[in-house]
Amino acid sequence: MPAFQLASTDVTYQLLDGEVVAIHFTKGTYHSFRGAAAIAFDALATGTDSQDLMRLFVDAPAGASDELAAIVEKSIEAGLLAPSASAPAPEIGTRERSVTVWTSPLFETYTDMQQLLLADPIHDVGDAAWPRVAAAPEQPPK
Repeated sequence: MPAFQLASTDVTYQLLDGEVVAIHFTKGTYHSFRGAAAIAFDALATGTDSQDLMRLFVDAPAGASDELAAIVEKSIEAGLLAPSASAPAPEIGTRERSVTVWTSPLFETYTDMQQLLLADPIHDVGDAAWPRVAAAPEQPPK
């Protein structure tokens, strides 16, 4: 696996209490990474080469590298990570990280706030208040 970076400036994330919450503002989705997935996503987004991911875990079981590869693939499909065009600079990816006990990786995608995340707070302002988002058209029954 190559080195990665955040896919665009429309993607942001925060690592807090062992969970990464990543938001893709263009798509209006947000994602939760927990366990080994949170550590791996944070490491990749800050310049750690994907070849070094397994070194972040003290007791990763057999097959752990395949689980992390699946998380990376899901992150690419969600538009959160993209292969880096250049090799990471030595000062990138040096965030202090301790070796962590392996916890099964978990990746979840949420769309429940999509309408709010896609709202344009400048142009969607109406007389009633900010923000005023037009109601979504009803979907025909399936």
